[in-house]
Amino acid sequence: MINTFLTRLGSIFDARFWVAFWAPAFVAVMLSGVVWSVQSGFAEVAGWWDGLRATQQVMTGLALLLLVTVVAYVLEAMDIWVVRQYEGYWPWWLAWFQRKAEDVQRAAKARYVAQHHNEAWPAFPKDDHQVRATGLGNRIRAAEEYPAILYRLDAVLWWPRLASAMPAEMRTRVDAAFTPVVALLNLCTIFWLWALVGGAWLYRFDPRAWVFAAVFFGGLLAAWIAYRAAVVAAANYASVVRVAFDCHRRDLLTKLAMPLPDNFQAEGELWNALTQLHAYASWPWEDNQSPYFDKPFHFNNHSTATPPKDPIYTVRILTASGGARRGWRRPHA
Repeated sequence: MINTFLTRLGSIFDARFWVAFWAPAFVAVMLSGVVWSVQSGFAEVAGWWDGLRATQQVMTGLALLLLVTVVAYVLEAMDIWVVRQYEGYWPWWLAWFQRKAEDVQRAAKARYVAQHHNEAWPAFPKDDHQVRATGLGNRIRAAEEYPAILYRLDAVLWWPRLASAMPAEMRTRVDAAFTPVVALLNLCTIFWLWALVGGAWLYRFDPRAWVFAAVFFGGLLAAWIAYRAAVVAAANYASVVRVAFDCHRRDLLTKLAMPLPDNFQAEGELWNALTQLHAYASWPWEDNQSPYFDKPFHFNNHSTATPPKDPIYTVRILTASGGARRGWRRPHA
């Protein structure tokens, strides 16, 4: 998935850290305090706080801020794993449940297509085999499928390289679009953990059923709202990803010193060949390695008067009607 590579654009305490990680961590600590206060009694907690000296109150506040920051760093370290779970990339022991969830999403796709004039984009990938187990995963998978259909470009493979070739303004735009997705997913995780853990705690130690119901069902409702908001935010992120491939893929070819094709078919063949090269180590100078290298494979300086040579391979230039034709050959012994 393309969001396994995200550039960190600022300092450690940049805006992304505060919004996507520190704020959800603050919510998590505060919700834990709410459960403790509900179970112990707000009057008792307020009396305990008033009984502390000013220095103790300051130290307690600093300790809470430190705890929030530590939780925020844990969330940041786990952000890719968390997003992957919400996308539907689940461990092997959930394979049966994942298949059932994917079947449900394929049925949802069929209804969506029927309502939108046989068009799955942008909510679902066109290929049914690419459908993920969650709505969030399908939004992002559709964005990953887009350059593969249009340019024969593997988005997952090329996204880290494309990010390095994009201008800073575009990287900032991508990061800004992905930040609310991460923040909302972190909030979703915190809310359902609060519902389960806090609900279990109150069920065990508090006899009031309405308190348990408020924490448990309220937490699940808040988690569902946060997840639905994350799906909406993911739609905007997916649009920005499509724009990045549309506008900057040729910048990446320039960075790789590749010739710039003048039509989609030639560009698709070039991207397919480069994918074989980078993903499968299918070298163009080895015999019978890949059908995608039945044509010459050149850098964009191959039109120089003197063809480049090396000790193992050389370039043969043959003049034919209509132009020059180039191909690989082994040097004679």
